[in-house]
Amino acid sequence: MDFLEGALLGPLWSDTDYADKPHRFPAIIYIAVFYGILLKLLRQNSVPLIFKGLAPLIWLMLTLLFMVVSTFLASKYYRLKLPGRFTILFTIGVKYVFGTGFFISLFRPLYQMDLTGFKDWVIGIMDSTVGEFISNAAAKFRIMGLVISGIFSAAMGMIIFVLVITILLILPVIFLRLIRYGQNLLDTILMHSKFTV
Repeated sequence: MDFLEGALLGPLWSDTDYADKPHRFPAIIYIAVFYGILLKLLRQNSVPLIFKGLAPLIWLMLTLLFMVVSTFLASKYYRLKLPGRFTILFTIGVKYVFGTGFFISLFRPLYQMDLTGFKDWVIGIMDSTVGEFISNAAAKFRIMGLVISGIFSAAMGMIIFVLVITILLILPVIFLRLIRYGQNLLDTILMHSKFTV
């Protein structure tokens, strides 16, 4: 229960030491859920109704609404008995569902992306940069140029691969942190107001 209170209520409302300890498991779960939903949508190759048109704006408005509601509920949390507390934690958790819906809706242009054109674009980039380097190095240095260009190609491929994987792993965590920091800012602003009393 302390874990859920610390994770969902936040440092201003929780009496746990959640903020003092590193917690990587929620981030790992969030990354898995985020990309699970995104991959499911990409495999359908169509935009579901909940992500069409003004859906990103609706997701954002619901997230902001639940952020305000979360502040009010978190301020009342310790005054309630266990069933009321679980209801509050569930309601605060819904905020993250709406936030995830908003972030996934930002990827809407990818749902109908032509992957064959993307593959041709990547091959064109590699051919114009790496291919040109290999041709120049091979012409100037012969065998040693081929070895150097092979090492260069492998290093470039590895650097690009590591950068893409790092960005893909960090992106959902950044989204999660944005929701949390936004909630902490809102909590700080509203904590001493008449709204939470």
